[in-house]
Amino acid sequence: MKNIKSLPFVWLPLLTLWTIILVLFKNLSVDSIESYIPLVVYIPISFVFSTQYGLLLKDKKEYLFTKIISSTSIIICFLISTISIFSFMNNFIDIQTSLLFIVCPLVANLIINEFISLSNKKLVSNKSQWDNKNLEIEEKQIEKSKENAISREVSVSNREKWKAFLKNALFNQSHDDALIIEVKRIMDIVEYSSYFRDSRCMEDLQEIEKRKDFDFVIKILKQIK
Repeated sequence: MKNIKSLPFVWLPLLTLWTIILVLFKNLSVDSIESYIPLVVYIPISFVFSTQYGLLLKDKKEYLFTKIISSTSIIICFLISTISIFSFMNNFIDIQTSLLFIVCPLVANLIINEFISLSNKKLVSNKSQWDNKNLEIEEKQIEKSKENAISREVSVSNREKWKAFLKNALFNQSHDDALIIEVKRIMDIVEYSSYFRDSRCMEDLQEIEKRKDFDFVIKILKQIK
């Protein structure tokens, strides 16, 4: 009710129209009370049209496309009913025809709006699903970014530990040519090799430091690509 009272731009024109129709009816030569039936029917129907139109304009949940279709349907049906009452007053059509063209537009508009409402619900549902899908994709991307960041940190840590080991081996084992060759080769690729992204590289490094076997060390180093 509060929404209805807040729509003067809808009710003022309607009240003006009702006033004009009532004045015209008063000036007519009415033979019987039946002549007032189209007027009695038209007033509540026009009220329904105006209420629908006003509430539609204030509805922020409706999509613009469905709102345009709904408002167009209401306006056209309202005009048909209004033209019918004026046609009756000017004796262009009889009571039965007038009632038909006053009532039928309301029924037609209700059916049309029902289809539009279903379409709008479908659009809302599709948009909700799309938003949820986008949110899910965004969450996956964020999670992937976190995993990549952690992976980069681990990779940097692995490389730093291997660099320290290689520098130490190069300094302490300068008499072993085979080992020196492998150490220098690894130092050239340590920044680029995918081997150091794998946790296995730290397992190998721990095993090397534990065994201190030159042949084993060279064997491990040769496997690094």
